Amino acid sequence: MDRTAETYHHGDLRNALIREGLRMLNREGPAGFSLRRLSRELGVSHAAAYRHFRRREELLEAIVREAGSRFAAALEESVYPEATGEEALMQLGIGYVRFFLRNREVLPLFSVLPGGDSLLASFVRPVDPESPDTPMGFARFREIALRMHSEARFRHLTEGELLLGYWAKVHGLATILVTNPAFLPEEELERSLERVVRTAF
Repeated sequence: MDRTAETYHHGDLRNALIREGLRMLNREGPAGFSLRRLSRELGVSHAAAYRHFRRREELLEAIVREAGSRFAAALEESVYPEATGEEALMQLGIGYVRFFLRNREVLPLFSVLPGGDSLLASFVRPVDPESPDTPMGFARFREIALRMHSEARFRHLTEGELLLGYWAKVHGLATILVTNPAFLPEEELERSLERVVRTAF
């Protein structure tokens, strides 16, 4: 029996390729990402990996989708059912930053996508929330953010500008705190996060 059969059963190899592929992306970047090399690192044959992903682009897409699914679930869970208007938006923003603080390895995916696009660009670009091509998590964000468009302080903005402005704030905050973990004292992080997200700058 080969090592593949001994080590991986059912969906284990597919999940391992996604999990370790994300680590390789963080370590090597897209230029150094190789399905064949990843197979060697996992101690399986390229043919075994090929049964799950025929091209590196297929694995990259699976990595993005798996992370996107976790991200979308975290956003959904961050908003209390009774929250409305700006309070719902604030909760969503806090949930956004918390997700990346708890899943730091996912942040680079926002600049790594097959075809040269970025996940972040896909989220910010005005799209139809009902479209099957809408990135996971975007529809919920757009739904909540655009409720604010009727408020007087936002009426001078287009819908795209409103989305971009708030997205830039929470993504920038997440990026700074992930790449500079000592920026805020750990014991003050939660309170500081709340204050910063809820304050207009």
